[in-house]
Amino acid sequence: MRPIRIGLTGAMGAGKSEAARAFRRLGAAVYDADILGHYALANSVLVKDGVKRLLGEEVFDADGSPNRKLIAERVFSDANLLEEYEKLLHPQIRRLWTEPLDLDEYERFIADDASVKAPVKNALEEDRLRAGKILELARREFPACAGKIFDLAQALKDSDSVPVVVEAALLYEKRLEKDFDFCVDVGCSEGLRRRRLEERGMSARDISQRDAFQFSPEKKASLADAVLFNESDRLFLQVQAVLILSRFI
Repeated sequence: MRPIRIGLTGAMGAGKSEAARAFRRLGAAVYDADILGHYALANSVLVKDGVKRLLGEEVFDADGSPNRKLIAERVFSDANLLEEYEKLLHPQIRRLWTEPLDLDEYERFIADDASVKAPVKNALEEDRLRAGKILELARREFPACAGKIFDLAQALKDSDSVPVVVEAALLYEKRLEKDFDFCVDVGCSEGLRRRRLEERGMSARDISQRDAFQFSPEKKASLADAVLFNESDRLFLQVQAVLILSRFI
């Protein structure tokens, strides 16, 4: 029996990554679609050969590693090239969650690959240090639901089929929802979402330009099987993650 697959999405700034960590703390196998894309570009011979034919041999360095900056410059300046590039890459990314990439290998890639940003590496390392200490963590940080968190984490640990959670910003825009058994949207108030993005250094114009490539938060929420409300603290988000995973255990 294959594992339950959960698609995790949400508007930019809603808190998808923090929600993904809430699932990971409980023992789910959590993947990020963007990082799977980096993995495919670095490791899939099929993708590498196709990209070389499309963009030229020079988009890979002498050691075979992709020159992501050069690739981005070329595909994002030509809509046709971008479409062909996505046709090469996206089927391989989907394969990495429909036939899940070994979680240890995925996490080694996060730790070792220069394309993965430092906050993502740090979050993974922090979560690794907490592995096996879910009861201690629950009692200290989530006392109101410590017992339920521990019971669920233990059930996942003992299970032969751990749920797979895939964070994908464009889950609905790219019509990927059919790959998942259950889809979760992460939402918050518009004012808070924009404040978070501004704190990252984005201007109102930047936010509007990026938002134009995604469905509105309201539409994402209406399409999802469940919505996590990420408005307050980690406790509230963690409790919601517990309720979602409890459906499948």
